[in-house]
Amino acid sequence: MYICKPLLKNFLNSKNMFYKLKTLWQCFTKDKYVFFDINEASLALAKDIVKHKRGAVLFLKDKPLKKRLLKNKTYLFFLSEHDDANIQSVLSFFTTWKRDEFKKVQHNLELIVRIQNELMYPVVENYIKSAPFKISYTLFNDSELIASELVKKFHPIDTLNVNTQNATVNDIYEALIVGFDVTGNSILRKLIEATQFVGTQFKTTVMANDAITSLGCFLNHYPEMKKHYAIDFLNYEMGSDDFSAWLCQHVTTLKQIIISTGNDEKNIAIASELNLFLKNRDIHNIPIIIVVRSNEPTFWEQANEYSLMHCVGKSEAIFTESKVLKLDYLHQAKAIHQFYNQLKPFAQRIPWEQLSDIKKESNIAVSESLYAKLKLMGKTADEVKEMSEIQFQLFLQEHPERLLNLAIAEHLRWNATYFAHGWRTWHLSEIPEDAPHQDETKKLHACLVDWSTLKELEKRFDVPFQIYDYNNIMIMRSLLANNILAS
Repeated sequence: MYICKPLLKNFLNSKNMFYKLKTLWQCFTKDKYVFFDINEASLALAKDIVKHKRGAVLFLKDKPLKKRLLKNKTYLFFLSEHDDANIQSVLSFFTTWKRDEFKKVQHNLELIVRIQNELMYPVVENYIKSAPFKISYTLFNDSELIASELVKKFHPIDTLNVNTQNATVNDIYEALIVGFDVTGNSILRKLIEATQFVGTQFKTTVMANDAITSLGCFLNHYPEMKKHYAIDFLNYEMGSDDFSAWLCQHVTTLKQIIISTGNDEKNIAIASELNLFLKNRDIHNIPIIIVVRSNEPTFWEQANEYSLMHCVGKSEAIFTESKVLKLDYLHQAKAIHQFYNQLKPFAQRIPWEQLSDIKKESNIAVSESLYAKLKLMGKTADEVKEMSEIQFQLFLQEHPERLLNLAIAEHLRWNATYFAHGWRTWHLSEIPEDAPHQDETKKLHACLVDWSTLKELEKRFDVPFQIYDYNNIMIMRSLLANNILAS
């Protein structure tokens, strides 16, 4: 076992015995963050943990895990760049334990596994769930971290005209995505989730060399996306006459441009050309957001030379404890779930740990959408917190359509979250008489319909579906005031 040399070298070099004893004591008494790989991701994450003094950081390299250290909460990170290596490491981890000794510490452990191919999630989940020992786990990939960073830093609602009186958006969100690697795929789906408001329309064009193949793969995994959202895939080369003609036609309506070809150098080159194109036409309001994975300062310095160009994807920005463990929103999501649990009969209540992955993601998405909901209201989080509960409820109903439109937007966002995870609408005519309203195995849900159709479903299943969306809005002030939600 090694204590992280780059981050805790003072421990290794110090002659101060008290300091050494204190650090060793932390290994036994504080939360522990154990890394099985030493690479850019693990070092960035470990640096963030040490910076915020979260607990003891330990790096293992071909060494056994000292089980006597696991008396406190311990996060086990498998962060290789290769999915196969991480899966093998997880399997190897299980083989080192005996059932009796694992039972003593299993509630303290959580696996954090980096899986770049999102389609491998079910395979990894099956490995973990079928293991002889039950353990908490979190799966993540770089692309979803980058997509979340992009939306948080450059939220689409900031580019739109919002009517705060009625909580509507009188505008079209139109984006251009150049390149369509795995990260571009994640960004497209995250943008769809972030732009579901009453009165607006989502419209995005993807420019990719293999547009037909990309579209086919996208629809194969997310079959409902093109049915509900205006997405075009075009096979135009950057700098070609077709590309230039398209850009001239759409440059006055574009809200954002995202570059994600999978190659940092190419991304910067394309962004520089687009920046020049916009500058020559005296257009200064369309941000060009570039995915850059390298920490090489040259790339970031090039981008910073231009006011319209912005980079996302740097290891130090995405590999943080709050983002990898989803701590930014996890606590909030659990509180939201707890609220809804209390509304159900006791026998129907489900603990957070027993929720399916899609239900957890849906609750997290509620938390992520707080910023947009506040913008629709024309309020800041502090302004809502300063209201009394009665004042907030009166504010929501001050204009007849405000609360209704916020609830509809919440339903539209929920639809997008499910569609973005590959779910499909389960039409009433297809549902057996005695079946529930969803089938998680087949990724089918009856509520993936427009707002008005929910009333018909409420009669069929005797569930107040619309009330759920209203409640998500009406409890906002209470959650903010109790510091459960945070902007």
